[in-house]
This record gives sequence, structure tokens and C-alpha cells, in this order.
Amino acid sequence: MQYTYITDEHALNQFCLQASRAKVIAVDTEFVRTRTLYPKLGLIQIYDGQQLVLVDPLPINDFSSLTQLLTDPDVVKVLHSCSEDLETFWHAFNVMPSPIFDSQFAASVVGMGTSLGYAKLVETMLQVTVDKGESRTDWIARPLSEDQCNYAANDVLYLYQLYPTLRDKVVEQNKLPWVYAEIEHLAMKKRTNLPLDYVYLTIKNALKLSAKSTLILQKLAAWRTEVARQKDMSLNFVVREENLVEIARVQPQTKHALRAIPRYEPT
Repeated sequence: MQYTYITDEHALNQFCLQASRAKVIAVDTEFVRTRTLYPKLGLIQIYDGQQLVLVDPLPINDFSSLTQLLTDPDVVKVLHSCSEDLETFWHAFNVMPSPIFDSQFAASVVGMGTSLGYAKLVETMLQVTVDKGESRTDWIARPLSEDQCNYAANDVLYLYQLYPTLRDKVVEQNKLPWVYAEIEHLAMKKRTNLPLDYVYLTIKNALKLSAKSTLILQKLAAWRTEVARQKDMSLNFVVREENLVEIARVQPQTKHALRAIPRYEPT
């Protein structure tokens, strides 16, 4: 596996200048999101067809060349199932990559299957088996191992290779505008926080409660989300969803009654 590990701004600037001349680049991120509401960026992988780089964001301060590349309208960015990648870029750099060709969505619109994982898509189109053994690794800890770096590099190596054939399939069905429009819509949603009064609607079984319990859940969910956003804390590490629903259902009137409600611990 041939890749360049970038840890300084000069090397990043040089690569981004080179990649800006490409028509297409494959992009991926690795991040950690265990106890936090927002993803913590651990690594950025980019392949422009000539050079594959792993960008370590921890020692770098100036990402202006990278954000310019990510938003260059003349360079297509190929990502797979990009929802969390978009969120990661938004919270790390306050930018949304564009234009984006999402290989998972593209595969779905041409009838290859819905929600295809990266490994399955690569196996189907390239007859290559991708090792996903490092998918749950700690991408913030340093140094990264050779296995981690190889895993990360593979995520853009094969993504770049499957793009031409997958794009041709999409073009043949006149659905290329669909792919770009869908991700533009997703990016718009990622830029905007759901209003606090509506976050209860994302909670499972919220609409099965009585009217009074639903109103209580609405207030509890808004409070939990506000705390999570202020402290960058995972929602379930504020209060688990199951606890909120149970409190809204039981409506305890005393501290003793509140303590009597079964507790669901964060996982």
C-alpha cells in the first residue's frame, strides 16, 4: 500500500494544489464519536488518482488549502455513505464538500441495492475483499498503526476505482442530477440544527404516548438536546432515550418516585 502520511501544512498545501487539477478525488474520514455529540476528526484520506494521502489533522492548524479543495466546484468528491463525513467536515472546518458523488446512493438509484456497505460494493464491482477489522479503532490515539493506515487508505483506493463504472451506470439511466441533488439536500440538513421543540419526534415511540406525556417528553427532549449541544456530550450520556420516555409516561411527582423509575445506563 503506497500512501503519504501528511502531518504539516506545507505538505498539505502541496498535495491540495496538485489535487485541485484533478477532475475527481476520493475522500473519506475517520473519527471518534463515543461520548461526544459531535464527531472528533481523527484522519482524512484523499486519493486523486496519482497520490494517496492520509492527512493527520491533529498537528495541523491551517486547513485553508484543504477546505478550498473540498469546495472547489470543478473537482468531484467521491464519498461513500457520506452523512457522517459531512457532519465531521462541518464541525471541524465549517465547510461542506461539494459537489459530491455518493457511491452508496448512486448504487441504490441504479438498482444495485439500498444501503450497500462499502465493503460489499467493492466486492460486487471490483471483486476485492476489503478488511474492515479496524473500523472501531481509536482514531484520535497516536501513533496510528500500519494496519490502521492501510485500512484507512483502502477506503479511498477502491472508492476511486469503482467511481467510473458506477458513474457510467448512473449516466446511462439519466440519474446523475439525482445523485448530486440528494447530497446537496443532505448537506443543507446537516448545516441546520433541528429546532429544540421538534427533537422529541426523533425519539422512538414518542407518538405512542398520551397527549400530556407527549408534551412532557417534548420538554425533556429539548432540555437534553440543549445540554448535549452546550457540552458536546452524547445524548445518551446526558440521559438515555428510554429514561426520557419512561419519565414522560410515569410522570413522577416526587424525587422518590423519580428514583424508582428503572435506569438505563449509557452503552
